[in-house]
Amino acid sequence: MTAQIINIDPKLEAAIRGGTLTKIEITEARMKLSDGVLTLHAKDLLPQRETCDADGIPTKTNKERQHAFAQRKKEAGFKKDWLHSSIALLANQIGGQENISAEIENLRVRVKEAEEMAAFERSRADAAQAEISRLKSRSWWRFWR
Repeated sequence: MTAQIINIDPKLEAAIRGGTLTKIEITEARMKLSDGVLTLHAKDLLPQRETCDADGIPTKTNKERQHAFAQRKKEAGFKKDWLHSSIALLANQIGGQENISAEIENLRVRVKEAEEMAAFERSRADAAQAEISRLKSRSWWRFWR
């Protein structure tokens, strides 16, 4: 089959002449027949541009990123990679993620006990302050004279 190319994108023509695009697979989905002319939109035939980020590392496609994420998720097991690093550190310190809720409950109990102890100490301090004020009052000294 021969074809006459009437209008071609300069980038595509350079890719064909340069040898980077040597084989073109044409499917019916890419072709359109109108007014006796078979039209092929070949902009997606060019190889993908390699874009680099600020560090010069080539960026990954969405498919590659999704595949890498699925692999990490599969290999992670109980530790998922969307956990915050502080939670992972806490889990390592207390022996696993299943112990986090029990540890938080223990900490809440300790906080409640500490608050009760602080309230008791405040009431003792207030009572001592009242006793000092009473001893410093003039009526107490008059009684002893």
